[in-house]
Amino acid sequence: MNKKKIVGVIFVLLFAVLINIYLFWTAGRRNGDNVSLHIEITADQMNEYQLFYGLQDWNESLSVKEVYQETGKKQEIEFIMPCSIDGFRFDLGDTAGIHQIHRVFVAYKKKKWEIPLTQIEHWCKTKGSYQQITDAAIEGDLLKIKTSGTDSYILGVLPDIQDTVIQMRQKSMQIRYGLIAVFLDILFIVLLFHYNRCYELAKEVFLNRRLIYKLAKNDFKTRFAGSFFGMFWAFVQPVITILIYWFVFSVGFRSAAEANLPFALWLTAGMVPWFFFSEAWSGATNSLIEYSYLVKKVVFKISVLPIVKVMSAIFVSLFFHAFMCIMFIGSGYFPDQYWLQLVYYLFCNFALALSLSYLTCSIIPFFKDLSQIMNIILQMGIWITPILWNINILPQTWRWVMKINPMYYIVQGYRNVFGEKVWFWQDITWTIYFWAVVGALFVAGNLLFKKMRPHFADVI
Repeated sequence: MNKKKIVGVIFVLLFAVLINIYLFWTAGRRNGDNVSLHIEITADQMNEYQLFYGLQDWNESLSVKEVYQETGKKQEIEFIMPCSIDGFRFDLGDTAGIHQIHRVFVAYKKKKWEIPLTQIEHWCKTKGSYQQITDAAIEGDLLKIKTSGTDSYILGVLPDIQDTVIQMRQKSMQIRYGLIAVFLDILFIVLLFHYNRCYELAKEVFLNRRLIYKLAKNDFKTRFAGSFFGMFWAFVQPVITILIYWFVFSVGFRSAAEANLPFALWLTAGMVPWFFFSEAWSGATNSLIEYSYLVKKVVFKISVLPIVKVMSAIFVSLFFHAFMCIMFIGSGYFPDQYWLQLVYYLFCNFALALSLSYLTCSIIPFFKDLSQIMNIILQMGIWITPILWNINILPQTWRWVMKINPMYYIVQGYRNVFGEKVWFWQDITWTIYFWAVVGALFVAGNLLFKKMRPHFADVI
């Protein structure tokens, strides 16, 4: 190997060691997690219940709200809170009424801590008049509470569960991070064994960068050549799609604001990266078939064709990124340092689409049905990412199922830029996971592409 390749191998090995050290150090840290407080309740009217963390400072930013919807029917209300919180304040709505509590418990994963109804009855009677509670009594297997004012509440204390939660979390993290470390180590080993092939692909792309740009620019222009409105159609369909989804969910279903953003902006921040990904992946997958006349030329570097299609999709995506930024500015969300991350997340999207494309474009010349399968996957993907609904409506124990989808990392990243104001390195574990998945897809796609390359001209 020459000096450049030796330096590359050393870098891969050093990076692997650092990642392993970080994962095992993180898994051993002593920290808590969120738990959920469940209240099974029946009320005589529709109501909005609110839970404040702590026992003294009733700060709206440290509270959660849940709506009781069906009068006279038992409903389980779930509140998510940190396990480090000792006490809470449970607000019983802003009108006088009758509330029947059937059961109260704290849950973390599959473990539950019951809070006896007798304990809640005691809390109600401690400062009943001050808390605008006129009566609280246990009747059979439920606690019946009567409230008299517009600010009735219960002051309660959580069970002593913090140490147990920390131990359970550490055990879970050790297993989870251990599996991630094993996955990454296997990936690094495969990368070292096939370093030459991956290096050659990167070298081909770099040497042909000007050709890639010219082909991508030409691809973008010729895609709409001959139509009356030309490139206008590249922008109309996505805009119409966003407007339809906004009307259905915001006007029809009256979806509330999400992640400190109005629903229209929250939806746009998820749709823009999805449009780029779906167009780039589907276009790059069919690149060898579309450019079959170049594939049959012996001297042409066909490895650049998937990149050409992904680059072509970027031209349209840049317009939508500008459109999205104008929407936020017009709504009073002005640029700040967090907006710089848009470049990072766009690159993440580019890398994911390209890595997947080398896999699928290597298969589709031999299995044409893959195109129809991909259409189904993309139709499902907009729902399982999720883009049109908030992942927080799922139980906490099931959210990881959605988060393992690498597109979730990108979509949530866009929303963090505008709403939550979070840097990507603040959740370094999922950042490592995302790039591990992209790396695995790239290595697998590159190896498959190299293996199938001699046969492309025969089947296209």
